[in-house]
Amino acid sequence: MTGQSKHARAVLHILDDFLFVDRDFYYCKKDLDDFFSLGNELGVTLAKEKTEESATVLCFVGIELNTVLMQASLQLEKKMQRCVFQVQQFLGCKKATLKEIQSLVETLNFACTVVTLGRAFLRCLIDLTLGLTQPHHHRRINHCTKLELLLWHDFLLHFNGKAFFIISQLSEDLASQLITDAAVSTDFGALFGSHWFYGS
Repeated sequence: MTGQSKHARAVLHILDDFLFVDRDFYYCKKDLDDFFSLGNELGVTLAKEKTEESATVLCFVGIELNTVLMQASLQLEKKMQRCVFQVQQFLGCKKATLKEIQSLVETLNFACTVVTLGRAFLRCLIDLTLGLTQPHHHRRINHCTKLELLLWHDFLLHFNGKAFFIISQLSEDLASQLITDAAVSTDFGALFGSHWFYGS
């Protein structure tokens, strides 16, 4: 920009959606104002009606971010309902086209931005697409896939698509205090400070 250098300290963009993050309201507002100034200077029209002011809770590309609870969640009205609806549709089908399978994988893969461990439960669904070359080609929905879909269905209804922000430093500190090992007598065990557990 003209004059002194201005830059946002933390900005994320996905195509034409931008998210500015900073430690307090003043800096967030400043980054947003600078962004609009830059747009004006470059002759780029920015949609003010689609802009959300600085807030501790806001939606960004279908994910609700809450910096008070330090939590991300799938937007209930749009993303969550779409995920549940598509999974329910597949649970009632015996066959699906490549296009339908890919659509479900895309929807659930998006859910994995919040449900970070969910990718492990997409394998059977992705495997159904192997060997299919045309969007209209069909594949039988096998038992493995049904089990994964039942898991997703149960998880989406009860977990409600929420996850806490993972703070890497805190995670590393906790991980350094957690000791796990396999044991012949009990199969596995773990120790965290004065707390312990074991199981088969």
